[in-house]
Amino acid sequence: MDTVHGQPGSSCETKQTDNSYGKFLVKLAELLTLRIVLGLATYFEFPEARYDQLQRADYPGQLLVNNMQERGLISFNDISPLLKALEDLRLLGVMNDALSLFKTHKSNNSVLLGKLKILQNGLKAVYKIFYKSIRPIPYIRDKLYCVEEVFVDSGIQLGKGSEKSIPSRFGERGANNTENIVFKSYYDIFDSNILPSKRIIVEGEPGYGKSTLTLQAAYDWCQAKSSSPLAGFEVFVLLQFRLLRGIKSIYKAIKLLALPRDCILTENDIKEILASCTRVVIVLDGFDEYPDMTTDLDSDMMEIIKGKMFADHKTIVFTRTGCLPRNIDPDTMHVRLTGFDDTARDQYIQKAVRATSEMADEINRDLDENPVMSDLCQVPLFFVMFAHMSSDNKDVLKCNSVTQFFTYMLRCFYDHMWKKTDEGRQHDTLTRETADLSGLCKLAFEGLTGENQTLVWEKKEFLDKAGKECFEELIKIGILVEEELLSDVTDSDGFKHLTYKTVIRFYHKIFTEWYAAHHLGELAKNFLFFRNLRLGHILQRIDPQDVQFVFRFACGLNPITFKSIFKYLEGFSANVATLCIFEAERKVYEIKDIVRQMCSERIELDVVDSRLLQRSKIQLVTIASRNKVIPISSVTLLDCFQSVDLKEECLCLFSGLQLPKLDTLQELVIASWSLNKDLRDRARDTLHYSARCAGLNSLIFTSSSFYNNPILLPQSFDDKDVLARLHRKNCKVEWYTYLGWVKLNLQTGKWEKRNGQELTDDEYREEARRGVNI
Repeated sequence: MDTVHGQPGSSCETKQTDNSYGKFLVKLAELLTLRIVLGLATYFEFPEARYDQLQRADYPGQLLVNNMQERGLISFNDISPLLKALEDLRLLGVMNDALSLFKTHKSNNSVLLGKLKILQNGLKAVYKIFYKSIRPIPYIRDKLYCVEEVFVDSGIQLGKGSEKSIPSRFGERGANNTENIVFKSYYDIFDSNILPSKRIIVEGEPGYGKSTLTLQAAYDWCQAKSSSPLAGFEVFVLLQFRLLRGIKSIYKAIKLLALPRDCILTENDIKEILASCTRVVIVLDGFDEYPDMTTDLDSDMMEIIKGKMFADHKTIVFTRTGCLPRNIDPDTMHVRLTGFDDTARDQYIQKAVRATSEMADEINRDLDENPVMSDLCQVPLFFVMFAHMSSDNKDVLKCNSVTQFFTYMLRCFYDHMWKKTDEGRQHDTLTRETADLSGLCKLAFEGLTGENQTLVWEKKEFLDKAGKECFEELIKIGILVEEELLSDVTDSDGFKHLTYKTVIRFYHKIFTEWYAAHHLGELAKNFLFFRNLRLGHILQRIDPQDVQFVFRFACGLNPITFKSIFKYLEGFSANVATLCIFEAERKVYEIKDIVRQMCSERIELDVVDSRLLQRSKIQLVTIASRNKVIPISSVTLLDCFQSVDLKEECLCLFSGLQLPKLDTLQELVIASWSLNKDLRDRARDTLHYSARCAGLNSLIFTSSSFYNNPILLPQSFDDKDVLARLHRKNCKVEWYTYLGWVKLNLQTGKWEKRNGQELTDDEYREEARRGVNI
């Protein structure tokens, strides 16, 4: 919700005039004439568009005041940047008047300012415990890392649909030249000059570093780093959804979860402070882990996300890809984490592993030799594990699936534990797990699939269901984490008081999914039970994409269960089903019917797919093509097509993967591909590729922006042979554009409109200029 227009009667003004700071802002705005406003806008280097907006505003002083708050130039307890600017502009009278007004405000609110300081110090004390207790892998206990020592910027892109809201000079088009805007730093998420919306949702796949990013942001705020946009915020609130079960009040959540247990502030104090401050950022981490996601529709947290509460405070929600809150603020912008690239991996090796250049080169060479591991290591969590473990044992390079990698990783965890104890000599090195984990696996499965997802358990409940021996073993390894939470307790007399309770959680949600997968695998052995009875009913409550690793691990751990799981996933999530195929490592002849079934539907390769998912889909259609008798109905490339390699007979994707020549492919769709100077060459090369796909009968290009591009449709082709080959195959070629569609006449090599009239470049340019529908 935008409140920078400064019109009288706005919600911003109404809220602020209820207190001394609001009155100060109103009086300050009255001091600022248009000449002073424009002088300050120039001094603070406001963008030209904002300068013009100020010049045209009915109330330029109020608009400037709101803009200065947005930039952190004035706040509840500091206006020194404004005073310095007025002094430099030799507006000494205005400077003295502004200072006098601010002193009056401070004297009237000295108690509130004191409470603000207590809140800030309390938040910083708690955040410090969090951000200085980072363990890159569970069993690292001899050294805890500060988040700044291990945090590395991963890829960050603006989500589809948000491009129109961002100034064009910020961010960069991705290396793949798609419509996605790539940001230079996580700073951009918090910078209102770059992402102007008050509501931002940051999506990322499991293990992509969402929580680590929130801790780095907390560190920046606590350290007041001048290079960070967070330095200008008066209050930074960080809450984790998984801890909010039953808590409806944001003020209670802050009191219980974000402040020291001896903090003297009450919930009413916190409410008063947040109502008075204008530079507040609220970070809500892990919406996908919210226990009350489906039932708690009227909590403060949900009202904030909808924009119905704290409309003027910036709120950033972190969640798994595809798991979004309902009824979000319509002005919400979406950001997507895309994982580690080669640069980010190198930075992590240097910062956290502190490897020599030779060791770093060896790690990268190892990944190059195993493309599956290389794809997995785009996920920051997996790369972190790999980087810390690969120097000890090269067995990790034999892993060809996430299940194999996780199995190897846990083996390393247990080995490390035995080395630290005298029991190491008493255990067979092949026996890694000594405790009975069946209770733990059932607990994890029920926690993920219950009506309200549970990721945190009270210690007594956990011990009763998982067993003491299991608990002690996994605590020792670091897979389980013990925490203390403040909670309300009602005594026998009906009085409420606060007390601390011990809770248990997994190191990361992926570990919860690992153990849940063991239980699912046991249940899925009986297909009839899986399909017709209780289990199918239970699984219908969850989104396969949200717990994809449960299904993937279950297939990898017990291939017998694969067919049952695949049949369940059929129609629910083609992406998860595809990944499950290659976790199970079945022989080609065993999955022929499944490949036929999946290839009868459209296969989409999307730019937002992980490399591993793209690789799995390519492997699927390659198996079908090599089988010769399995038709591939349609393959669509969504924003991911880069070029054609005619020598290798393949289409090259921006991810670096290649789609080989597919003899049984019937339709190829290249959707929204980027438009640049080599458009004609790429179109011509695509025709050559298509002519070599024996069964292809339809080639379709789609785009919505031809009319903006000086390079228009390829008017004709010199190579008549390729056109003749396509003609003999009865392969139609169509191009859908912003204006309609045209098709290629394979006999003449000309593009034609609907009525069969040939279309020259000049005609196309003229019709595009006039907006005529072809």
